[in-house]
Amino acid sequence: MTTQLFLKRFFLLTALVALTLPQGCGDDDPVDDPASNTNTEPQPTPEPEPEPERHAIEFAPSFSGATGHSQIGVFAFDTSTKWDEWAQPDLMHDIRVEKDGSGVWNYDPIVYWPSDGSFDFSFMAYAPYATASNGLSVSDASHVGAPVLRYEMPSATDCHTDICLATPVLDIRNRQEAVGLEFRSVMSKIGFRIKGQGNKVSNIAVRGIQWQGEIALNADDQGSMTWTQVLDFSTTEYQAKLNYDEGHDYVTATETMTDVTAKDGYLYLIPQNITYNARIVVTVDGDKLGFPFVDMAQILPGKEYIIDLEIPGNKLLDYTDNAMPAFLLAPTDAAEAANIDWNDAKAACEASGYRLPTYNEGLMTLFYMNGIEGNNLRFASYWTSTTSLEDPTGESAMGYNIMPWMGLYMPKAGITAARCVKDVPEGGKKYPYVDSTLPDGPVIVSRDNDGGVIPSAFNVLYDAERPVFHENWTTTPDHDGNTDADRISRKLQVANTDATAGKVVWSGFSCPEGWRKPTMMEMALIFTMGGAPESSYGADNAPVTETPLYKVEGFTPLNADYYWVASMSAGRGGRNPATWSFGPTPRSGLGTIVGPDANYVRCVRDIE
Repeated sequence: MTTQLFLKRFFLLTALVALTLPQGCGDDDPVDDPASNTNTEPQPTPEPEPEPERHAIEFAPSFSGATGHSQIGVFAFDTSTKWDEWAQPDLMHDIRVEKDGSGVWNYDPIVYWPSDGSFDFSFMAYAPYATASNGLSVSDASHVGAPVLRYEMPSATDCHTDICLATPVLDIRNRQEAVGLEFRSVMSKIGFRIKGQGNKVSNIAVRGIQWQGEIALNADDQGSMTWTQVLDFSTTEYQAKLNYDEGHDYVTATETMTDVTAKDGYLYLIPQNITYNARIVVTVDGDKLGFPFVDMAQILPGKEYIIDLEIPGNKLLDYTDNAMPAFLLAPTDAAEAANIDWNDAKAACEASGYRLPTYNEGLMTLFYMNGIEGNNLRFASYWTSTTSLEDPTGESAMGYNIMPWMGLYMPKAGITAARCVKDVPEGGKKYPYVDSTLPDGPVIVSRDNDGGVIPSAFNVLYDAERPVFHENWTTTPDHDGNTDADRISRKLQVANTDATAGKVVWSGFSCPEGWRKPTMMEMALIFTMGGAPESSYGADNAPVTETPLYKVEGFTPLNADYYWVASMSAGRGGRNPATWSFGPTPRSGLGTIVGPDANYVRCVRDIE
């Protein structure tokens, strides 16, 4: 035990001594463990890792077949999960990107692509940039899906412009090149050419058009429905700029059709279907004339239209050749308005030395003059001077519709179209006239060997000459209304009396040998020439002839009731029998397919 204790004390003392001895510094010193050497030289501070290179999002707009703009509006979406209709423009909302003098497109503040290239972005754009003066505005940042561009056409001519949309650029990642934005026009470009006889034209404008609408920035070309339109028609006149004669504020309409639109003077309209409300208003020698949009049922996006206007001057329209008509028609609609009330229409006609036509003259205009010399009546109702006997206030007047044989009473305070007429000098044979020399019935003569009503008239609906007369028939062919068969005879003899003593159903509608059923137009012609009782007419709706049928000896006027006609209607699910009403409303001859089951019959025949 003593020896062991001694050894333990020896080793402990030796260890203590070793801990107190100085470290060696010579060649004989033991080699140090490099890991334990605390006297190594200091190391340099490491440089930080370089930051990833960032690329600004740049744009390269191009305008193909559209007006170039120097400012555009851009929307950008983070579409890392791919574009869908729930996306929002969280990256860029209506940022104005502008081209500088060197052709570089800039915006501020700059937006960068993600440094790791892990996100998809989508872009949509429009031009020009929306301002209060150009009538454009956009949906706010909370709008979900494609942004919406709204437009109200400004009245100032200098603010009319071509509106363009860029093809959407969807789901693209970090790139060094600029984002290409290819713009196309979504407007209809309108210019004008004129022809005349030395007339001075100081202004050309349009009215009665749809002037406000909206469109999504990812909208496809849907023709006239590309825009969502507000169903309201302008009363404002939107003017084009004209290339005036040097030193003057007008352009002279020569005998050569000439383009008169200034380079920056085109109208840009929202694509739309052209209705009877639309008018072209031309200021000629200080007076405003209204013209229809001929051959233009619709205007489409990205299309250019040059409209030819032939200035008629004061030339009255005559529906006869080598003869004298019952009245003359004004070359254009009354006033410059698309639609006006009855009092304004009457005043406009009288101020020009004309008058409103009677209802009978309105119907005759349809028979003989619908579209004569290209001056078409619009697809609309037209005012007449004929007032309603059933309205004790006198506040209703008759209108005639461009759908032949149609008529309706309208409040005078309402608005519709108007075309004026003028009386011809007294004396001479006027067409149509009544020949009362035949014993079986009077003959309405529209054309004879001396001349008379021109056999055809241009119709804009068909873009062609349309016949006024049908060939002479022994039997009326089966036909629908408003077709080439639904015409009138050059010489139409009307039987003195009804074919039956009372009313008959459709199956009993027949005529004696040598006679035939009248067409709808022929029955309307009988009405205009005085075929109804005299009490059905008046000073404001006199028959259009100096010898009314009701004054012909031996002729029995048609009853104030419904009469069968041969013209059918192809609508309402099948071919329906039609009637002409000489009542129950006096003075309102009217075609209809909703007559009673039994009606009167009056027959006619053609005279060579």
